[in-house]
Amino acid sequence: KFTDLIDKQFVDEPTFRAELSGKLFYDVFFDKYLLGRKLEDEKFEQTFYSFLFDQTPIKTSLTQELSTDEETGLKKISRYISADDQRTKFVNEYGIMKTYKERYQPIIKYSFTQYNYEFYHDILLADDGLPQEIKVNIIEEVKNNIEILVTYRIHRLK
Repeated sequence: KFTDLIDKQFVDEPTFRAELSGKLFYDVFFDKYLLGRKLEDEKFEQTFYSFLFDQTPIKTSLTQELSTDEETGLKKISRYISADDQRTKFVNEYGIMKTYKERYQPIIKYSFTQYNYEFYHDILLADDGLPQEIKVNIIEEVKNNIEILVTYRIHRLK
């Protein structure tokens, strides 16, 4: 039954965690800042899930920088894919070229060129340490062939 399947997702903790971990909301909202730890500039690994290629998990390096937002004066956390990230390995390691050739090339009629994945994530923290606003922009493309732009925004209601 459908209800039994849904119940299993929520009752079984490993299944529930696996279900949540692939969701963008979970990745951007439930984060380190909620733990009250001291935030600092750093680099770390994070897995993203492709919008173009069947939620293929893509492990990448992120750079995090802290600053003060000029407009609001709030603490700002900015994250983006590190310049040293090895995006070319995605094509072979994750089967992206194969999926492109099977799914998109017959429709688009252009050969695979270059895979790009851009990620920009800004969090404005209110004085209570909780997010005032979260913005995420993701651009995923096969250069000059197909592109998807995802803009995600969460903000605190007044």
